[in-house]
Amino acid sequence: MATKTKVIIGIPSSGRMMDRTAVSLAGITLISHDVITDVILKQACDVVSSRTAIVQEAVEKGATHLLFMDTDMIFPSDSLKRLLAHKKEIVACDYNMRSFPLKSTCESEERSETELFKAKYAGTGLMLIDLSIIPKLKNPWFSFGRGSHGELTLGEDAWFCFTAGDSGFSTWVDPTIKVGHCGEFIY
Repeated sequence: MATKTKVIIGIPSSGRMMDRTAVSLAGITLISHDVITDVILKQACDVVSSRTAIVQEAVEKGATHLLFMDTDMIFPSDSLKRLLAHKKEIVACDYNMRSFPLKSTCESEERSETELFKAKYAGTGLMLIDLSIIPKLKNPWFSFGRGSHGELTLGEDAWFCFTAGDSGFSTWVDPTIKVGHCGEFIY
């Protein structure tokens, strides 16, 4: 007997949600109401602690999947359905960092504009995680990489992807889901 898909949307926040993101959240909830069981919002100044707490709570609540969604993202209403259809342990969307020149939040040796591709890492701004992998990952799941002078060398999302990769789980990216990263511009 197949397990019923139960998705929790996890939103780490350090402040307020962008209006456009709230509209995207409403759209995804309307389209995917049959699989979404809860929304967890963790507001704190530390995104690593927020992401960790969200994963722990989603596991405790019996979710099968966690959809991370940042408060500054816009995306199509069918994004969750499309990510679930890939049946991958970790699948994310390709979007840009909030800076110029534009630079993707994912890194891959072989990118595609039309097909699912494997990435070294991807941003967690809109990322679906099959929670069955969590007990198989070493802690910490999320952290920052720092250089010898304290500078940031690795974001918490790349850290997660590398940790999962060390346990044998690949990160996949669907380039067909068009995601915007909101700031002064849509990056």
